[in-house]
Amino acid sequence: MSRVVQEIGQLLLEEVLLREGDTDDLSRQRRETFLPLFQSCTKYLIYFGTGIAILYTIKIDPTPILAGVGILGLTIGMGAQSLVEDIVAGFFILFENYYLVGDFVEINGVSGFVTGIELRTTRINYEDKNYIIHNRDVKDIVNHSSYSNAVVMLKIPYQVKMNQIYEVIEKVGNKLLEDYSTDIIEPTIIEGVEEFSENQILIEVVTQVKPGKHLIIQKVLGIMIKQAFEEANIELPVVNHVKLSNDQPIPIFLKPLRVKLRKNQ
Repeated sequence: MSRVVQEIGQLLLEEVLLREGDTDDLSRQRRETFLPLFQSCTKYLIYFGTGIAILYTIKIDPTPILAGVGILGLTIGMGAQSLVEDIVAGFFILFENYYLVGDFVEINGVSGFVTGIELRTTRINYEDKNYIIHNRDVKDIVNHSSYSNAVVMLKIPYQVKMNQIYEVIEKVGNKLLEDYSTDIIEPTIIEGVEEFSENQILIEVVTQVKPGKHLIIQKVLGIMIKQAFEEANIELPVVNHVKLSNDQPIPIFLKPLRVKLRKNQ
């Protein structure tokens, strides 16, 4: 019986909180975030009420039992500090809007879409992996709810002209936008030079994409840039290392060897 009442209560909550047409996307996202919390509270209240009803049915006064349970619960609560920490942290996460259900986040180095925020845990899903993180362990949060950046770092030798690099990246960016138009928010650009080293520069190529799409676009973009460099005859140096005794390896940049075969006269 309690199970039936629980299912009815959950359906009513979904109907009230997720009613179509009367909320914007952000409000609906917030309601989806609070829905599991309300469902959990409703479930425990129904179980509690069912237990009290059963005691009255069999003519047992529940008052002494409730008093004993309260003292026992207080004793257990004092010992279960981790449970209390989870619940307190869960309330802060919910009411401070650190993230909502549906956001793409990075928590303690774990990336994925938030599928549920409960009093004790936060649930994250990405591809075929499900992560459950205790709320008390949520430390470092990066919220990509608006967009993500697909970043490719390129090491370019000084002898290659930057104008040629810009032309190739622009061409690749247009092709990428054509193939993945539904995932890309802003086209591919060269963000700037990150580092000047002895033999090359490090440039950052950035594409602004929808949340959660950056890892896929990064891989595709890297392959497309490599192919475009080959078509444009841009030669990247081959790096070998020579190690002398206990010194640090010395990079030696070698150009690819080209051999021409002569036909026999």
